[in-house]
Amino acid sequence: MNHPPHILCISLSPALDRYITVNKFEIGKINRTAQVDERAGGKCINVSRAIRQIGGNPLVISALGGHSGRQIINSARSEGIELLAVRTKNGTRQY
Repeated sequence: MNHPPHILCISLSPALDRYITVNKFEIGKINRTAQVDERAGGKCINVSRAIRQIGGNPLVISALGGHSGRQIINSARSEGIELLAVRTKNGTRQY
């Protein structure tokens, strides 16, 4: 950590969120995906992202497991979110 955290965020329900982009959406038509992005999510991680955007320094503590847990760790850290992961046997949920 570069600076001591100002806010401690304990994540009880982390998730790997998927964001799907379509270039054009038409009701009743086939709409093709242009891009799919996955990033760290769940209420606590999303709140910590917002805290960072307004200049705060949160620390997220979360239980994470499996492939999706590793993806959440990498995604959060790539965004500059300080994350202390408690590794679990079971995989973390995905949306």
